[in-house]
Amino acid sequence: MNDSPLPERPSARLLIVDQEHQAILLLRVNDPHLSARGDGRACWVTPGGGVDPGESFAQTAVRELWEETGLVAGRNAIIGGIVRDCRRVVPWGNPATPTQMLSIERYFAVRLLCAPSTVCDTNLVEGERAFICDYKWWTEAAIRSAADAGTDAFFPGDVPDYFTDAIAAASAASGV
Repeated sequence: MNDSPLPERPSARLLIVDQEHQAILLLRVNDPHLSARGDGRACWVTPGGGVDPGESFAQTAVRELWEETGLVAGRNAIIGGIVRDCRRVVPWGNPATPTQMLSIERYFAVRLLCAPSTVCDTNLVEGERAFICDYKWWTEAAIRSAADAGTDAFFPGDVPDYFTDAIAAASAASGV
C-alpha cells in the first residue's frame, strides 16, 4: 500500500456573473484530466487554473481571467470576494492510467462590467486551446435542469450550488 501524500494542485476558479446577475459563465472542456472521471464526456467548468510558483490565489485569478476570457480585472470585470474554498481528490494525468491529486480550489466571484459578448478566447495558452471547446452563460435553472436531466456534465458536480453565493458576492464586488 502506498502511504505517500497525494500531489497537490492549488487553483483559482472564477464564478463570473453577468451584468443582470442572472447567469454565470462556464467553459465547455474536453480535458483528458477531467475525462478520467469516468464517462469521457466533455463537461462544463468554471474558468480558472493552477497557481504558478510565487503567485497568490488572487494573482492567479487575475491572470486566468485574462487568459481564459480576455477580460481585464479592473477594466471590464471586478474580482470580488472568495465564494468558497474546496479540497477534493480528483483524477489526474493520462486517462488510460489516471492517478489522483488533491485539488485545492479557491472560488472568486467576478462581476462583469461589459457585454457578455466581450468574452473571447484569444489569450488562451496553447495547452488550453486543445481542450476548451465553448463558452456559455448559464442561469441557475438551466444548470440544474441540465444536470438533473443528464444532458450536460458539470465539474465539480456541485457547481450549481455555488450559484446563489456567486451572485451575492459579485453584486457586492469592489475588487481584489
